[in-house]
Amino acid sequence: MRSLGAFVLVFAITATQPVIAAETIHEVPDTIDATGKTEVSTALMKWLVKLPAATKQAPATVRFAKGGTYWVDYTIILHKNAGGGSIPGVMWHEFGEFSLDHLRFDLNGATIEQRTKGPYKQGGKVVDERKRWGNPIISTQGATDIQIYGGTLRGSCATAEYKPQFEEWTGIRLTGNPHTNLVENMVVRDMTIENVFGDYIYLASGTTAGSHLKNVRIENNVMRVAGRQGIVLNGGTGVVIKGNTFSETARFLFDSEPTAAQGWSDVTIDSNIGTSGKLGFLQFSGPKVVVAEKLTITNNVLKGGHFKIRLGNGNTDSLRSGFKFTNNVASDNGGNPFGGAKKAAHLIEVTRWKDIVITGNSEYFELVGDKPLHSGVQLNGVENAKVSDNQWKNAVDNR
Repeated sequence: MRSLGAFVLVFAITATQPVIAAETIHEVPDTIDATGKTEVSTALMKWLVKLPAATKQAPATVRFAKGGTYWVDYTIILHKNAGGGSIPGVMWHEFGEFSLDHLRFDLNGATIEQRTKGPYKQGGKVVDERKRWGNPIISTQGATDIQIYGGTLRGSCATAEYKPQFEEWTGIRLTGNPHTNLVENMVVRDMTIENVFGDYIYLASGTTAGSHLKNVRIENNVMRVAGRQGIVLNGGTGVVIKGNTFSETARFLFDSEPTAAQGWSDVTIDSNIGTSGKLGFLQFSGPKVVVAEKLTITNNVLKGGHFKIRLGNGNTDSLRSGFKFTNNVASDNGGNPFGGAKKAAHLIEVTRWKDIVITGNSEYFELVGDKPLHSGVQLNGVENAKVSDNQWKNAVDNR
């Protein structure tokens, strides 16, 4: 059997060098099946909630069996407040309050696989009460300082087709915590996330009040086949989405529709490749009180689909601030970003924003009746905008 806790100690070589704290490694025990033959969500949760508390100064690692397969039909949650509520309350009511903070989940080449396809309701009748608020594969639920890396999360969605009854079945759900008021240092890297009914990754929190989600990095992942959006950004400050590969996303690749209590600031989408969503690259709309500012999209390359962007809906008293869209390339694209529209449309439309830079981008448009019809950029009620040096092939303008 693998030991429950292993310790890696690094001692100082001289009296002048500091001693590095012991690293605690919790190996997932052999008693939790890693062959995929047995459903293990309850066994895994029972083991996780008994782990000793880690700290910011001494984080711990949860290491799965190398190359194993874990059949997990119900959400792995990392935090539950007293009284439960939402996913923790209905899915894991048997557990009391807990928080698995400061953990690194090293999948070690393993796959966590969700095989269930049964919805919460069918034909108006509740068939599985535990899925009332959705069924993400992993949901942090307000745990802080979490890293997830080195393996695969796989759902049971065969094709990128939107099914409303499954839209809350995400790959990973990262959320703030209204009780502690701060969740920070969240990392998802070197993962494959595939065949999910909902979004690959869902981020939600407040920014100026309520539950904060700060310093999030989503890097070097492969994400393919999502039944809803790619990455949902309904909250977060200091978010970096970089070096990922996307394909087969049913709706928008990046979507943001925050409520009045949510919002985001200082978001960078950099050097990602693959295909756009079937509806487009990014959309944002929200109530006028929502914080949404400082968005940078740069150096991304699409090999399928288009950079169709809808940023802002005019529902704000003052202008939102900061949008940079630079050096993005859509290459070898067929099709029309406007779905065969016969009326003039715009690739990028920005409404009620200021401090805008759109430069150095390249995109392809289909001709309509052998003539240009569509344009690259439409700006509505904006201030301080620079739009130049873009190559909009077959557009009515090339600014």
